[in-house]
Amino acid sequence: MAISVSAIVSRVWPIAKLDTSTSNIYLKIYSQKLFLLSAILIHIIISCVVISSCYWSFNCWTFLPTLSYIGFFRGYDRVLVMTFSAFTPILLLFFSAAFTNYDATLSKVDSIIMMLIGILISFAVPFTFIIDEVASSFYVYMEKVHLLIVIGMISLGIIWIFLSFGCMYKLQTYSFKQSRFWKKLLIYLFLNLCVLLISIYTWYYSSDTSLESIEAVFEYITVSMSVYLPYLYSKSFQVTKIRISVKTPSHSLLGTQV
Repeated sequence: MAISVSAIVSRVWPIAKLDTSTSNIYLKIYSQKLFLLSAILIHIIISCVVISSCYWSFNCWTFLPTLSYIGFFRGYDRVLVMTFSAFTPILLLFFSAAFTNYDATLSKVDSIIMMLIGILISFAVPFTFIIDEVASSFYVYMEKVHLLIVIGMISLGIIWIFLSFGCMYKLQTYSFKQSRFWKKLLIYLFLNLCVLLISIYTWYYSSDTSLESIEAVFEYITVSMSVYLPYLYSKSFQVTKIRISVKTPSHSLLGTQV
């Protein structure tokens, strides 16, 4: 089945629209398009970083570096920090949109937990790469701090997923589309978790040189799958447009009749 270029572009653009038809100015953000476009851009940047590192710095036929390892090298570290720092507001927007859609099914305690987890994860993602940059710039050993943040981020992510699936399970009663989608999302998350566990396993036994390249491959797959999660989750949202209004003062036009 042929897919036109315009149909592909329409999936990611436009990500926002300015509405000035009323007295208020509204900025409509199409969350699904924004999350998909940001995931694609991150995927492209990561691929370019890995390819360029293999061309200029490593012989990837014998040793394939992980993103964490690449982050220790000057030049690459800044690209990764800037990329995932730019992803922070996208994540905050995603967690805000998720909270808006799930709020009706959450208790007060769960609402607070989901908000806190969303904020912590949003800032923990770029912080892991900032640590790598600091370690490479000042020759500070921060591997344990890096590991602690990654483990904490994974743990918080699992808690958030469990809470979100509880919300989707309640919402499926009112929507057959929700019922079908959350099962597909569960399969995707299960595959992502399996890849993550393999990545952790190969990292733990990374002293075996035969597993180093395998560790890198599964880390790339884990990161690549994870950056698309906001987009996939947003497909289950009932509210897919984020509207920001800016109230404009009313002006009266004074005229004179001759």
